[in-house]
Amino acid sequence: MSADQRLKKLRGSGGFVMATIGDDLQQKGNLGGPDLFLAPIGRLPEALVSSYHCNACEKAYEGCPRIDHEEPNEPVSENLVLVERGQYVCTACESPIAEYRVFHKPNEGADAGLARPMGAPPQAPPESVPPGAPPPQGSAPPQAADVSSIAGMAVYDERAVMVGTARQVGVDSASGSLVLTVEAPDGSSSNVPWSRVGTVGEIVVLGAAGGSAPAPAPAQAPGACASCGFANKAASKFCEQCGKAL
Repeated sequence: MSADQRLKKLRGSGGFVMATIGDDLQQKGNLGGPDLFLAPIGRLPEALVSSYHCNACEKAYEGCPRIDHEEPNEPVSENLVLVERGQYVCTACESPIAEYRVFHKPNEGADAGLARPMGAPPQAPPESVPPGAPPPQGSAPPQAADVSSIAGMAVYDERAVMVGTARQVGVDSASGSLVLTVEAPDGSSSNVPWSRVGTVGEIVVLGAAGGSAPAPAPAQAPGACASCGFANKAASKFCEQCGKAL
């Protein structure tokens, strides 16, 4: 294995894969913090994936999960096209390990998706609002008209758990604050304050609600890895930290 190709854990909402990647893919998977995520990397060649862990099965498997994908070539905003979306799927229980989307800007030299937030009421002309006066109730905050459309992107919380799909950016009629409408897997929708939106790239990552610290990870059952010392679940066949067989 060359110096720039290393075995890395790439997390998804339903598990993780162990894959040999280079620095370029590692940078794509780094959303800030110690963990790497599979969603921004997209579809990996199956030969690079050595094993994966399914949270639904609570088991690890050798080889690559099934990768289902389609190429809709669907415009999602001005100068932004959804060219591919897909899922990494457990071959044993059919549960999704991770989801990804790939976007393309037809005009690389121009900004993508700049538009007034969908569903937001029109702003009053500047001359109709006295200088220094607060905006009318229900109007968009200053500069809210230039918010990138992120409709269709997967939304993850601060623990890298997928919570739903971004539907639109709008304005809360009661507070006048900008919100992101998220549709959960069960079809229900909720509004997330824009102040909680952390990273927006090929996916959306939320910060902790109310600025609180992220919830601690559940304690691991005994099953220390002989290679790195990580405490895995008793039934694990592969180390969740380094991927070595137990």
